[in-house]
Amino acid sequence: MVAPVFVQPSAASRPQFGQEAPPSYRGHDTHTYYHVWRMKSLLSEVNRVRVIDNQRSSGTQHTLALHQDEVPSSIMAASSFHRALGGGEDARTELVLLVLSSVVVALASSASAIDERNLTAEFVQVELTESNFKVQRPYDVPENQRYSYDNVTGVHTFLVYAGDKPFNTVTGTLPRTEVRLAGHDYSSGVWQFEGYGYVPTGTSGASVMQIHNEQGAAHATVLMLHVYNGTLRYYSGEAVEDRIYDRWFRLNVVHDVAASTVAVYVDGRRKFGASVIPSDSYYFKFGVYMQHHDVSPLMESRWRNITVYTKSTTSSATTCRRSWSSRWLLASLLLVITLAISI
Repeated sequence: MVAPVFVQPSAASRPQFGQEAPPSYRGHDTHTYYHVWRMKSLLSEVNRVRVIDNQRSSGTQHTLALHQDEVPSSIMAASSFHRALGGGEDARTELVLLVLSSVVVALASSASAIDERNLTAEFVQVELTESNFKVQRPYDVPENQRYSYDNVTGVHTFLVYAGDKPFNTVTGTLPRTEVRLAGHDYSSGVWQFEGYGYVPTGTSGASVMQIHNEQGAAHATVLMLHVYNGTLRYYSGEAVEDRIYDRWFRLNVVHDVAASTVAVYVDGRRKFGASVIPSDSYYFKFGVYMQHHDVSPLMESRWRNITVYTKSTTSSATTCRRSWSSRWLLASLLLVITLAISI
């Protein structure tokens, strides 16, 4: 792993001694205040990194470049404070602190349960055959007028018109042409959908992928990805990916059943995550399913290389425990060294 690159804050942005001294410390002797402040800063930094770990998308980067807005600012400020106190023997101390702190930040930022450089690491591929691809299309038209599969390119093409009928005579749902992945409903573990999607210009007001709950569930789905005017959205809300038209994009959707969470990755980068309402069982769907607003007369999507992966919750938990154990062991070592050299 390449060491982090710290970008030094400008002289104007460096704190001067006493600027950030909390009221409870003012009046204490300079040396005692500095070391207490530094310890609190390091503890704060480790906690901050733990939050960043779940928010940033650093897994695709082989070099972790920490710019001014990402630098462990409290550690850099501590170094500036120490130089203001006169440096000397403590310069060596600060160098040790900065190096060790850099390692903590790098480990905590780059390690995660899902490695974005290999989203399917530790997952097992589920076997899919033609029988698993169950097409749902308007009940009053032949399948080949709304769905096709090209054996040469491996592309599934889905079409639906705003005026089409539902997929059967019983349901009152809106028009759709979708594949329901049958035979692999799940109720535990961590499951991942992977596919390459394509949405042509003009398609709007359609769901192109969803995680569906079991028949009769209180909530029909835990995740739907809609396209509205060129933007892929979580239902009709948060934008997942802009400029989705006229290009092939790789979509990975990870559902951790035990944790009741979903995460969406586009072209290998995490773009969305949410907690979801649990249900008894789930299955994947993809294609085009008309929604309630901003609907185009014709909706279309194309899909290829559809793959499903799974791993047990135990495997996922073990990975997380190993990751956090190594990080907190190093953090603990850093704090012990800091205490030792501060006495």
